[in-house]
Amino acid sequence: MRMIKIILCFLALQVIIFSEYKYQLNTTVFYNYSIVIDTILTPVKSGIEIQRLKGYCLTHKNTDNICMGALFIPKYFELESEYEHKYDPLKIDAVKKININLSTFKANLYSNVDFEENYPKFNKIDSITLKDYKIRERINKIKKMLLVYDAIKETSVLINARMDCCYTIPVIEKNYDDFERNFSHYIVIRGADIKHPYIMDIKNYKPDKVKTEVKNLDQIYQYFKNNPYRDIDYTSEKFAEQEEFIEKNINITELGVALPREIYELTKELDLR
Repeated sequence: MRMIKIILCFLALQVIIFSEYKYQLNTTVFYNYSIVIDTILTPVKSGIEIQRLKGYCLTHKNTDNICMGALFIPKYFELESEYEHKYDPLKIDAVKKININLSTFKANLYSNVDFEENYPKFNKIDSITLKDYKIRERINKIKKMLLVYDAIKETSVLINARMDCCYTIPVIEKNYDDFERNFSHYIVIRGADIKHPYIMDIKNYKPDKVKTEVKNLDQIYQYFKNNPYRDIDYTSEKFAEQEEFIEKNINITELGVALPREIYELTKELDLR
């Protein structure tokens, strides 16, 4: 009987504690970073910009859950209860980026980010010169592959825009169950010479044991440098020539394996992971 009384007293004490102390769960507030909009409004004027972003990408099943650029970066915890309301900055180094001049290999490394009025502000900027020959060679190789990737991407967009094609743009419905939030570390590369940003999930990337190279990369790169592919009308002969060149000279599978491998190695060398 005494044991029963003790148990009842203990249960009553739990009810009193949890009923009197009301505390809501912490809320994480995110910064919505739209890569496409950022590229339009603030294009990279020279060289390349490499960003490492920690957060999640909103993907949809109708686009094969590929990250298309809807990234959300955590800004701070919002602590709220009947006793307090305050913001607690997240100490996770959510954004880091480097801008590289491809002629001199001088670079600015941005880190220690805060968010002010919904925009990231970097509190630390280091000016460095990338002197290592191996790193310079890798950056040059990535630059060439990015231009080739961009040309293929732009050609694909134009092909899909043909009026006589049966292509249909995937319909993205506002159904919560069709969306996924993929938390990871993302690399986003933008450049003065490329139209489409390159996005890569660097945290979950696993390189192949055997390294793949893009055959005839220098010649392919030079072709697109000499034959600008931007703003070409898909009905023109120039577009047909470019489409034929891609089909005959570029192994897209090789490019899809080699490019992320080089970016992965570069992020290790630049300490961007």
